[in-house]
Amino acid sequence: MANKVIGVEKSEGEFTDPRTGKNVAYNNIKIHFIKPNPGKYSDGNFGSGMLPVTVKIQNEKEIVEAVFGGPITKDDLLSMVDQEYEFFFNEKGQIERITAPLPPAIKKGA
Repeated sequence: MANKVIGVEKSEGEFTDPRTGKNVAYNNIKIHFIKPNPGKYSDGNFGSGMLPVTVKIQNEKEIVEAVFGGPITKDDLLSMVDQEYEFFFNEKGQIERITAPLPPAIKKGA
């Protein structure tokens, strides 16, 4: 199922871990998208509308190329906003792949 991307971020820097006092470096790409709320609740709880989701990808060449199917530029990331993509996760809930959905005619093999 395709989901609409509502934002992208690339952030790099470091912070001090409050538990260890050590500096921790980070370099991530975040993709923010919305997906339909499944509305499957019980015990009087309910939901409707869309849910925001953020996927964080370590900005390492091998990881980025695996998730996007090749190298990706800043312009590529910025052009994702307001477009629909399919997000595929592994059994641990980690992002494995992000792809643009195929048009219906191609999906059917036309």
